[in-house]
Amino acid sequence: MALRLTLSTMRQVPMRRYTAMSITPKMPLGHRIGAADAPVKLESWYDFACPFSAKSFLTLTQQVLPTYEEKAPGQIQFLHYQYPQPWHAPGAYAAEVSLAVEAVDPSCYLATCKHFFERQEDLVFDKVSYSMSRSEMYAMLATAAAQASGVDATAVLAKVDFLATSPNAGNEMGQLIKWYAKHGRKNGIHVTPTVLVNGIEEPSISSSWTPAMWTDYLDQKLA
Repeated sequence: MALRLTLSTMRQVPMRRYTAMSITPKMPLGHRIGAADAPVKLESWYDFACPFSAKSFLTLTQQVLPTYEEKAPGQIQFLHYQYPQPWHAPGAYAAEVSLAVEAVDPSCYLATCKHFFERQEDLVFDKVSYSMSRSEMYAMLATAAAQASGVDATAVLAKVDFLATSPNAGNEMGQLIKWYAKHGRKNGIHVTPTVLVNGIEEPSISSSWTPAMWTDYLDQKLA
């Protein structure tokens, strides 16, 4: 016999209680250099295992941005986002460790990123990582981060330790990596590095750009 639901019978059906689960980060993603109200906003997506990402990140942070902080203070802001590519598994582990560094001591984050990019061939390239376990990768990267920035390596490793709350629980940084992936996909990001200028992708910008080429471009934006 078919069950006929009426308003009175529906009232008798017990309602399940659901606990609200946050599917968004507590704070905006990205890591900013420069004033948040600077008129020119550069946003870049990087992968620690990508040589082109390394070239772009190091050129911008070590040469271009310091120059503009002197010649045009407060006019340029730079945000970079972790975006490890699926074919670069070690890059994902490095991203997790860098975010763990930030969670332990935010002042150590940029020095860690700089070190990971400068020494990516020794830390995240396949020739080093191919025969290493995930735990061994974390240990090596946490040690490298500590040497570069002074962060507590033991505290960093605790952030990337297996949670063991379920068979596929991952670690504390896993959710952040998912948010960075979702953020990149939402913005249509595929390759690294990809650069947006004031919210619009600028396909002409390349990792091969020299400081002089960046100067020509940014001077036009600030004119």
